[in-house]
Amino acid sequence: MAAYNGMRFIAPQVDSILGQFGVEITLVVSVDDSTDGTREWVEALVQRDARVQMMPSPGRLGSAAANFFRLMSEVSVDSYDYVALADQDDIWLPGKVDRAVDVLSRHDAAGYSSSVWSWSEDGSVSLVDKAGRQREWDHLFSSPGPGCTHVLRADVFMRLQQVLLEHRRVLTEVEYHDWLDYAFVRENGWDWYIDTEPQMLYRQHDSNQIGANRGLGAKVRRVAQLRRGWMWEQAAAVIEVVGAQEAMPARLMKQRGLGARLRLAAVAPKCRRRRIDAGVLALSFLFTERPTVESW
Repeated sequence: MAAYNGMRFIAPQVDSILGQFGVEITLVVSVDDSTDGTREWVEALVQRDARVQMMPSPGRLGSAAANFFRLMSEVSVDSYDYVALADQDDIWLPGKVDRAVDVLSRHDAAGYSSSVWSWSEDGSVSLVDKAGRQREWDHLFSSPGPGCTHVLRADVFMRLQQVLLEHRRVLTEVEYHDWLDYAFVRENGWDWYIDTEPQMLYRQHDSNQIGANRGLGAKVRRVAQLRRGWMWEQAAAVIEVVGAQEAMPARLMKQRGLGARLRLAAVAPKCRRRRIDAGVLALSFLFTERPTVESW
């Protein structure tokens, strides 16, 4: 679990994690430099519950992604079978991890994610469906769902750790750890299972760093991101970390000129799971400014 100023919601989330049935849980928490007592609360929990561990203070990391990458790079998972990632403010349904482990085993998959129930502060709940047929290159341009739903086999996670350690510089450019998890697993030829059944309440509130990306405000922010070349930057960083430079979209992204942009737009349906997202990606390839990326 990556935490930062989480006292409003962390207690029920921790209860939902430690209350999972059918599995033995160890909860490891990395607390970004907080001012609301989160670190002290976790320290007290460690004293009360042997299943909870807290990593040494990292100082101020500045983002959820940086906190997750620090946690994922440094945590020891040698004695575990699976690794699940958690935010500090959701509620896991009681069988979330048990179902993920069962699915991974039955489908011989390396990574798991699921749809979620978007849960607003006014009490309203709605389905966020993250399923959809996986495409040839969708892992290079999107996540499979919120990172707080991700469960990976421990052996695969340890392989990912080595890659993260080798690419510390590039990781500062990656904003979404969930996108990188998925890209790593798929690019290495392992299967990833996206569960249509929601397994958690994905809390939406005014302090969400990412959230469910719903509503007019979220759409406006996403358009602004795309216009400034955000998709190009993020995809380039993820492609470098997972070693996918020879994939067709990656090679086309390095080229300049209208021809390359047209070819990128043409392969967009193989780069996103949903048609509408593929259309937005195609427009981004055609009309947004390609930024200067150091790795290019």
